[in-house]
Amino acid sequence: MPLQSAPSPKAGGPKGIRGIARRFARNRSGISAVEFALLGPIFLLLIVAIMELGLYFGNRAIIDHAVQRGARTVRIGYVDGARTTQTSFENALCGGLVMISCQDISYSVKAYANFTSMSYTTTLDEDGGL
Repeated sequence: MPLQSAPSPKAGGPKGIRGIARRFARNRSGISAVEFALLGPIFLLLIVAIMELGLYFGNRAIIDHAVQRGARTVRIGYVDGARTTQTSFENALCGGLVMISCQDISYSVKAYANFTSMSYTTTLDEDGGL
């Protein structure tokens, strides 16, 4: 009786699965798309965060400069021939704001006869913030 050879492994057998796995591991088509899909949102978030941080610091510098201008105007006490401190401060402050609405800013201007009679009180909201 002749010896019969062993049946060849089918695609679903253990050798077939290993072969498919090896071919899949060697295949490099589409790897850039997968890497971009994984890392793209992280880089996009990083870029947006940098832009937001830049806007924050830019707006803060604009507000600081406008407040300094308004405070100087009040300290001098003379703007366009008028000696009204609230109006002159508001004009100096709002005139210096570029990307910020003046209605979004709250401020208080008080006049004193001299520096020794000044008293400073901090006004806090219901959450304890300035």
